Amino acid sequence: MHLNDINLELQEKDKNIVDMMSCINAFKRKWKLLKEEIKNKDCRNFPTLLLQQNSESFVSYVNEVTKILSEFERRFEDINKMENILSFLSYPFTCTNVHEISSSCSNYFNMECTALEDEMLKIILDINLKARAGNSHSYSYWSSISEIKYPFMKQIALQITAFFASTYLCESAFSHMKTIKSKYRTRLTNDQLTACLHLALTENIPNYENFAEDHQCHASTSALK
Repeated sequence: MHLNDINLELQEKDKNIVDMMSCINAFKRKWKLLKEEIKNKDCRNFPTLLLQQNSESFVSYVNEVTKILSEFERRFEDINKMENILSFLSYPFTCTNVHEISSSCSNYFNMECTALEDEMLKIILDINLKARAGNSHSYSYWSSISEIKYPFMKQIALQITAFFASTYLCESAFSHMKTIKSKYRTRLTNDQLTACLHLALTENIPNYENFAEDHQCHASTSALK
C-alpha cells in the first residue's frame, strides 16, 4: 500500500524533478521510521501484522524494509547527488556551502567553477532578487532572472527545469494515440494524427468567441424565402 501511494504520487501531472526528489526523500524518511516501528513491534502502520505474534516474522519484515530502502538508494543515486544543486536553485539565499555546490554544478554542467562561485555569491546577496522570490521555496522566479547578469546559473536553472522527471507525458501521448488511431480510423495520415495529438495533449484552451468573431455568418437564402 505504501509503495502504491508513492507510485501514484510520482505519476501526478506537472511534477518537476524538485517535486520528485521531495517525494522520494519524504518516502525514504517515512520508511526508516516504519522500519524502527516494526523493530519495536509497533504496528500502527501495519495493522495486519498485529495478527502475527512470531518474533521471527517481525525480523523478516525488517529485512524486507531494509531491502526496499537499499533499492531506493540505488535507483535514485543520480538524483541524490544533485540534491544540493536543486536545494540551492529552490532557495539560494540561505546557502552556506557555495564551494561545494559550485563544484557539483561544474562537474554536472561542464562550467568554470570560479565563475559559478562568483554568480552564486551575487545571487545570495542580491536583495532585489530575494524580495522577488519572497519566502516561498520555489525555482519559478528563475525565469525572470537576467541572463546577462547570471548567465551560468540561468543556464543551469533552465536545464534542470527541462528535465523530464517522469514518463507521464510519454505515457499520456501513447494513451491518446491508441484512442485516436483505432481500427475505425485507420486512414488517418501521420500529419492528421500529429494534429489530433497536439489538441489532445495541449493545456491551452482556444478562445472560441474570438474565432467566431473572425468569421461572418452567412444566412441561407432558401430559409428567407
